[in-house]
Amino acid sequence: MPSTHPELNGYTVTLEVFVPAEKAQRMADRLDHRWHIENWTPEAAAYEVAREALEASGLHQAVSLGVAEVRR
Repeated sequence: MPSTHPELNGYTVTLEVFVPAEKAQRMADRLDHRWHIENWTPEAAAYEVAREALEASGLHQAVSLGVAEVRR
């Protein structure tokens, strides 16, 4: 018989991480070199910067993702 109280698996935390444009571009250049392609956009690379930081902390199980430009 299924439990009426599912087991707690963890928590979701929504983070907003600011990645400077220069750092995103450096990551895009690094990823282009690593993958031998030149398709990485700074937006996609910004996500990779944040993903690598989370992975280094053991928090790499992203549930959702979104990247937006910040202009000032």
